[in-house]
Amino acid sequence: MQPLFLNCLKPDPMIRKTLLPFLMVFSSQLLFSQNPVGNIDSATYFLQKGMDEKKTGRRMESLRNFEKAFKYDNTNKVIVNELAASYFDLRKFSHAKDTYKKLVDLGDGSASTYKKLM
Repeated sequence: MQPLFLNCLKPDPMIRKTLLPFLMVFSSQLLFSQNPVGNIDSATYFLQKGMDEKKTGRRMESLRNFEKAFKYDNTNKVIVNELAASYFDLRKFSHAKDTYKKLVDLGDGSASTYKKLM
């Protein structure tokens, strides 16, 4: 003999057939969606990490962090400027020149940027 309240808790097979695909699609949308806010947070994280490494004199580590920040947000003028300056400090002049050109394309027309391009 089965208690009456257990009959109420049995899920309807039709609900199970429609609810399961809906939940799968919804969860996949949440997992695989591109979150631009997360990318900006990652870019600022790697920018800050690169600035900290630059202060301690670890130029290669700061360059790696600036490159990671640039991958997340390549339109941020501060990130592009720090990346170009790191290339220039490490005497990677061809990379520095390309990055300074990118900085000019973003709208930074300062004299120091043009001086580095020369």
